[in-house]
Amino acid sequence: MKIKKILDKLKFKYNVVVIDEQRLTEKYNIHLSWLRLINIIGLLLIIMLTIISLIIFATPLSNYLPGFESAKIHRDVIEQGARIDSLTREIEMAEQQLMNIKKVIAGEIDIDSIPEADTTIIARNKTLKIDALEREKAFREEIAKNKGKKK
Repeated sequence: MKIKKILDKLKFKYNVVVIDEQRLTEKYNIHLSWLRLINIIGLLLIIMLTIISLIIFATPLSNYLPGFESAKIHRDVIEQGARIDSLTREIEMAEQQLMNIKKVIAGEIDIDSIPEADTTIIARNKTLKIDALEREKAFREEIAKNKGKKK
């Protein structure tokens, strides 16, 4: 009974009239019910959501949303991070070598007491593409900690 009353209210038609106030003439005359109004609003929302979704996913805009970047971009970011790490290591070794040269020139240390850089590691890092995952990094850190505890 209650549902039938609600449906009757939703189906009841109203006459919506738009009148020009200066001339008192009728501009528009629309017969609407609440049910038709709800349907129109719902249809407009669905159309708008579809258009917005198409704009986002069919254009490069999706690359700016978190979680929607392509695999290529993700791979490039990882490769650039690995390259930055290796370049940082090389800069640190070059700075250390420069400091050693300055100390030798200043006479602070003897030439024979300078620790040699491991050239095999430097050569391997230049040719090796480091593509480590987070799990691998964590594993390496754990191994390094365990070696430090044993010494």
